[in-house]
Amino acid sequence: VAVIQVSILLYIAHVLVPFLWSKKIDPDNSAIPGIMAMGDLIGTALLTIAFLVLVTIGDPNAVSKQINEL
Repeated sequence: VAVIQVSILLYIAHVLVPFLWSKKIDPDNSAIPGIMAMGDLIGTALLTIAFLVLVTIGDPNAVSKQINEL
């Protein structure tokens, strides 16, 4: 999940920074906060998906004991 997140963020930075330069906007002030926010969002989404996959395949470490008793 971490490798996927970093790959997505690097691609976004690769596209965003030259675009900002072409518009004469400083990428240090504009791109970094946006990429950091996207990193939080993408990371949370990917971890949620990974957890749901583990629950779906029945990983005992991902399922609470209380849920198993029901």
